[in-house]
Amino acid sequence: MYEYHGWLSTSRQADANEIENRLIELNDPYPASARYVNGQMHISFSGNPNRELNYINSVTGYVLGLNLSLYGIIYINDSDTDRYDRFEVIKVINDIKYTSEDRNFHRDETKRLFE
Repeated sequence: MYEYHGWLSTSRQADANEIENRLIELNDPYPASARYVNGQMHISFSGNPNRELNYINSVTGYVLGLNLSLYGIIYINDSDTDRYDRFEVIKVINDIKYTSEDRNFHRDETKRLFE
């Protein structure tokens, strides 16, 4: 199972309807939206396909290509890998992606939180 959840935001102006329609086309059948919230464009998306189908690369490639100075975060988990108990984290700052792991989602780390 492949799981991802993310949001991106910007204060730059863009056509939310056009972005949302394109996101839905790229991300179908999984939830995706682009809306203005308190004057800022907010893009959110999530999904749980049976396997990685290049959704994240398609979605991020499209929105980062808009050059909107986006910032936000995307969490990805692929249960078919040896890192099934951790989330890969893509942090976006000014349209640049940074990748890391979130050890707080690691099984052993989580157990220690509840000891």
